[in-house]
Amino acid sequence: MKEKPLFFTLIALFFFGVALCLPLQIAFLYDHDLFTLSDWSSLWMKVTPLNLVVIAICLINAYLCLHASKALKFTLPVGIAIIAINNFFVSLWGNDYSFSQATSATVSFSLLSYSYIFTSAYDALKNPKLQWWKIPKRYKQNLPVRIEAMNHKKVLTSTFDISKTGTFLSSMTPYTKNLMNDLHIGEHINLYISTEKGDIQVQGRVVRKEFKARGDYPQGMGIEFSHLDLMKTFQIKSLLTNMGV
Repeated sequence: MKEKPLFFTLIALFFFGVALCLPLQIAFLYDHDLFTLSDWSSLWMKVTPLNLVVIAICLINAYLCLHASKALKFTLPVGIAIIAINNFFVSLWGNDYSFSQATSATVSFSLLSYSYIFTSAYDALKNPKLQWWKIPKRYKQNLPVRIEAMNHKKVLTSTFDISKTGTFLSSMTPYTKNLMNDLHIGEHINLYISTEKGDIQVQGRVVRKEFKARGDYPQGMGIEFSHLDLMKTFQIKSLLTNMGV
């Protein structure tokens, strides 16, 4: 999926709305003036610890929905359980809502929480590899790169493409091919990317090795940038900006 399903945004707004509605509901029931600071103080005194847990789990689920996180598989049932417990005590101890009303609210919340199974969002959560919108855009750019690896063995190669999180290095000489044979997936190397403003030195991790050309991609290695500090991140972003990103 090249674009994130709209449902993730909609369900995130739903969870955020539930979190927001709890204090607003209390304000409505007890006639608090939301434009008066003293009334806000009284309002929050009526918010129970369980109410705060409900607000917290709803905000967490809203955040996870916006990022289409696989953690939703665990946090959604936790959220439903907390809502069910909260609504049970509301109906048991409160006078504002009956047991049937509280039960209906719990069932409705549960159905809406899992309504994603009827949309394309289900496939995206089930198979994170479909979440292509999370992959940073790659830009084809031929930049000279010196690789330093394996006891300071140095090899000159070039980038085939580059993004803010990594680069694909094309193996154009026997030296780069030999180095690629010796390196293992997961191994760290040092890269010196040559630019008009000087070298950008970054550490990378080998995540892919291609010994045959595939489609538009030549032989080479996929490198994921690692341990980028603020300065290195700024340098990479500046480089991409100069490319017209």
